[in-house]
Amino acid sequence: MKWTMKIPLCLLLFTLALQANPDLFRENFADPATRPAAIAMLTPGTRDHFFYTALDHQLAGRAKEYADVVTDWKVAAEREKNPVSDDGMDTLEARRAIKDYDRDPKAALKEMIQGMDLVFNDTRPDSVAEEKALPTSLDAKLITAEAFRKEAELRQPEPPYTLFSQEVLYAELDGLEKFSEGKVRWFIGNFKLTHHPKYVALLTKGVSLKLPIRFNETNLTPLSVAQMDGLRKAVPAVLSSPDFNAAYLAKLKPSKPKDLERDPGSHAAFLAKCRDYIIALPPANNDLKSHILYHHLRLQEKLGNYPKADLLAYLALPRRSHPIIRPTKESKNYTGSTRLLDKITQCPSDPNDSSLIESYLGHFLALSDTPDKDLVPLIQEKLLASLHARARILAGADPALHAPRLAADEYKALREEVRIGFAPTVQQIFSSTEEIALPLDLKNTPTLLIRIYEIQGKSASGQSGASVDLDGLVPHHSRSITFPQPPAVLHRESIALPELAGAGTWIVEFVSDRISARALVRKGNITPYITRTATGQEVRLFDESAQAVADFGVELGSETFTAKEGIAIVPNSPNQPRTSGTI
Repeated sequence: MKWTMKIPLCLLLFTLALQANPDLFRENFADPATRPAAIAMLTPGTRDHFFYTALDHQLAGRAKEYADVVTDWKVAAEREKNPVSDDGMDTLEARRAIKDYDRDPKAALKEMIQGMDLVFNDTRPDSVAEEKALPTSLDAKLITAEAFRKEAELRQPEPPYTLFSQEVLYAELDGLEKFSEGKVRWFIGNFKLTHHPKYVALLTKGVSLKLPIRFNETNLTPLSVAQMDGLRKAVPAVLSSPDFNAAYLAKLKPSKPKDLERDPGSHAAFLAKCRDYIIALPPANNDLKSHILYHHLRLQEKLGNYPKADLLAYLALPRRSHPIIRPTKESKNYTGSTRLLDKITQCPSDPNDSSLIESYLGHFLALSDTPDKDLVPLIQEKLLASLHARARILAGADPALHAPRLAADEYKALREEVRIGFAPTVQQIFSSTEEIALPLDLKNTPTLLIRIYEIQGKSASGQSGASVDLDGLVPHHSRSITFPQPPAVLHRESIALPELAGAGTWIVEFVSDRISARALVRKGNITPYITRTATGQEVRLFDESAQAVADFGVELGSETFTAKEGIAIVPNSPNQPRTSGTI
């Protein structure tokens, strides 16, 4: 009989064709004390009865009894009428042969070889002759770099360096002066170790070719600012490449960037570095200059600064048409957003700049009774006169001197206008312990009514912002402030709000003569920390001082999960339609 031995040392239990409980049988058979009772559950003469009876004798070491059962089983399996299946007999015989190995190794091996139909027809080699043919030392010439180079040349009809590892290519680049044009192009496209001292020289060669490389085909990300400075110094023409300039500006971002939209100071510092880079770029980059300068000016105003030189540079950029700036003849270099730059600067593209320009002009034109001479060549003449007159009147200058430059109805509207607006310097983030004061630009507001509504619970999430309907609600605090300025004067006031104490959310409304302005003020900051578990998600909350918050809830759809001991558990739910919620 031939047999195979897949797992010879493991007990293999076959599927039982029993009418009794198979699990009960397995449990009873596994325990030697109850094994006889388990066998008694089987029908004598069946395959299962033969198998488990023989296995019982084998496990107990009863060799004669085992042999008798196997003999009877073979007879039953070979009979012509109603033969019994011999499934499992080869497994038991393989186990027996292995168990007999310690007693009679030769007989056991012979039986296993026959049972598994093994054939050993290899001949033993002449060991003495074999040893003489084996090498006893390694020729060092076979493992030199030159030897490997020759081997590569034999294997590869193309240039052998295309088979080199990056480490070997690193040494290869030392011979840059001897590189062919094809080798230069291949290295620029395939060499990864950009920290090599000659890598900038490699790029310089590539840019200087008759058909120069394009930077959109080159990965500039690994380059350092110093390397890119070296490249633009060696090849000034790279400054006309949008891809090079975009990669350079990306390098100027902080190494650990904050949320720039929530941190005007860091954002302004980053854009100031961008301004220093783009200011000397050739005219082909006017769209980039326009984008950077606009947002640089916008953020400087938020910090209370008005850089005149940067304003003049922005106004001097060529444009086809503009409602404020004088048109120029350099239309081929006009500013227009041809590339998406918002991912680099984190600022929106294609801004409407008229409001910002008017704000800057109002600042500078309000300083003197004669228009700033630097602005005269850049601003449309009639509009400049009107803007200058308005700026001086709003600054408190003698209306008799400047009102004649305005139409009668224009001056009347300016004088009667009621204005309540938040200054660009208004702060965006407040700590829970900070004293709040909001800067307002006011005009013709002899009495300013302040209403304060405290927002609690779900409304504090601010999903509806400051535009929430307050009709019918009684403010938590209400008071008035009076101002002595004449109706035509625009003045900036810092409105202290001591009512906003501690962490919380408030809507502050300023009202005068049916004109109002609202601010949604949040004090304090919370940061969630979410970890996944086998059964769901655990949410922890930390305040602005990195201290754990114990009392909070997570709203997910119609469900609220309340924190216990500082942890809110959101269990997994395959039918949960909401995947985001509010803390």
